[in-house]
Amino acid sequence: MRPTLPILCAVLALSGCAQLANSPLNPMNLIDRLAAPRPIDPANRPPLVTAAQRTTVVEGRPLVAAVREVALEPTGSGAILRATGEAAALGAYNVQLTREGVEGSTLVYAFRAEPAPGFQPEGTPATRRLTAAVALDAADLRGVTALRVVAQGNSRAVTR
Repeated sequence: MRPTLPILCAVLALSGCAQLANSPLNPMNLIDRLAAPRPIDPANRPPLVTAAQRTTVVEGRPLVAAVREVALEPTGSGAILRATGEAAALGAYNVQLTREGVEGSTLVYAFRAEPAPGFQPEGTPATRRLTAAVALDAADLRGVTALRVVAQGNSRAVTR
């Protein structure tokens, strides 16, 4: 008699599970009851950014004084363009290579840095040294035979 009662309880509990599959208590049934999303016509879709929200960013950072070295280092997905140069004075920050465009088969980048506010001493060339790099993928390098980095006083180029 002892094993009969637990077996009877187990059979009754398991038979109730068959009804739970169709029950609203089953969380898997929630997915089936959700309405399918309506497809949106791309022509009638509102834009994420309206024309009033668009702004044009004007580059305010000046070019660095000179470019001393340019290197193109290959990677698995393209290359890294690295440039080293000198600022006109100490304290330059926010250094970046900004893409200016394409001239023929040459990709042109500008070497820009934000000057420090207030008066800054000139310092030695070693203390004014700046380095910036930009990652280029295979699509950026397609059809490009040379890359040129432009500074205020000079420019340097590297070929692929």
